[in-house]
Amino acid sequence: MTAAEGLPRRTRVAAYAICEDGDGRVLLCRSRFGPWFLPGGGVEWGETPEAAFLRELGEETGLAGAVIGLETVHSGVIRDSRGAEVHYISIVYRARVEGTDLRFETDGSTDMAAWVPRSDVGALPLAPSVRAALRLDA
Repeated sequence: MTAAEGLPRRTRVAAYAICEDGDGRVLLCRSRFGPWFLPGGGVEWGETPEAAFLRELGEETGLAGAVIGLETVHSGVIRDSRGAEVHYISIVYRARVEGTDLRFETDGSTDMAAWVPRSDVGALPLAPSVRAALRLDA
């Protein structure tokens, strides 16, 4: 019997954004489980992807912002911690943020946010959707 037998497959839709400052740094958020993501997260029932990103941006970083435009959409299939298959769909925008002073999320899915020099981003453990959105494997 495999770990995934009997576990339902599911689809997760999430909205993220590439946020860069004037010094060439990219805003990233670290998952409590290890990898770094762009700010954003799961779209709740009835919520637009843009609203989901802005809500998550505030929760994860304490910053407010505005969506500028759609950057890309990335999808793939991964296994969650129980072994169940998850089809993720990541909608990635470009966004502008107000300010650079970060406040970390408490009791959430992330434990840290940071402005990372673009030249250093590729050395971090990144979620696949981040590598794709930032074209690090191109």
